[in-house]
Amino acid sequence: APMTYYNLRVEPGAYLTSHTLGDGVLGVLNSFTVGDGIHEGIVSAALYNTTLSITGSFTVASGTIFEAPYSSALALGGNVTMQGGFAGNGGTVTFNGGALQTISGVPFRISSGIISNPQRVHINVSDFTAQGNLIIASGARLRAPSGVFALGGNYTNQGRFEHNNGIVELQGTSRQELSGSL
Repeated sequence: APMTYYNLRVEPGAYLTSHTLGDGVLGVLNSFTVGDGIHEGIVSAALYNTTLSITGSFTVASGTIFEAPYSSALALGGNVTMQGGFAGNGGTVTFNGGALQTISGVPFRISSGIISNPQRVHINVSDFTAQGNLIIASGARLRAPSGVFALGGNYTNQGRFEHNNGIVELQGTSRQELSGSL
C-alpha cells in the first residue's frame, strides 16, 4: 500500500549523512523537504526505485543531494526550490501541477521531463538542462529560463513554449529530433 504524508522532511544529520527511501509508492500532499541547509548528505529514491508523487512543494536544501528514482515516476505538482543537488539517474520528472509552478534556486538538471501543467511551469533559475527527452504535453505551458535552456535529447512541443529571451542549446551527442515550436 502507498505511504502518504501531508508534510515530509528528510534531513541528514551530523551522524547519519544518508537516507534511502523504501520500496513502493510514496505520496506527499503538501511539502517534501530534503535536507536542513546545515548538514551535508544524500537522500536517495534510487536504491529501491521509489515512485514519488509530490502534490505540493519540493525543496532540496543547500548541502544535500537528492537522488531521483531510476525508472519509477517522480511527479512534482508544486513549486520546486533547488538549493542543493539533484541526480536525475535517467528517470523522468513530470511537472503536473494544476496551478503555476515555479522552479527556482541553483541551476537544475533532469534526465528527461514531461510538462503537463495547463497553467504554466516557470523555470526561474539561470540554467536548466534536460539531458534526455523533453515533452510539453497538449495544453501545457513552459516558460524557459532567461539564461540557458539546454536539451540533450529529443524535444516535443504539443503545448506552448515561452522563450523568456534566453538561449536554447542543443547538447545531444547524436541526432536530436525537434517537433513543435521552440
